Amino acid sequence: MAAEQPLGPDDIDFSDPGFWARPLRDREAAFALLRRQRSAPFYAVTENLGAGPGGGGYYLLTRHADVLEVSRRPKVFSSASGIRIADKPESSSRSSTR
Repeated sequence: MAAEQPLGPDDIDFSDPGFWARPLRDREAAFALLRRQRSAPFYAVTENLGAGPGGGGYYLLTRHADVLEVSRRPKVFSSASGIRIADKPESSSRSSTR
């Protein structure tokens, strides 16, 4: 099996089931890249995530400091009105082989 090309920051698409089908080491490298280069990138919600029409999007927090900031501001950052993201493929779990 040929190795997949590393993802650049603009190539990372968490709405694409193909991302979650990549080897765990590739997914971990993508998160590490975002922690180094991007602070809370925004991703549009797509049909791939099980979103209905007009779903908006989400911010992906990869840095500890960003998670702390958001957790301190629940009136600003909330999913209280609901969120539905379709189940990820089983191969995307932490227990998958590297």
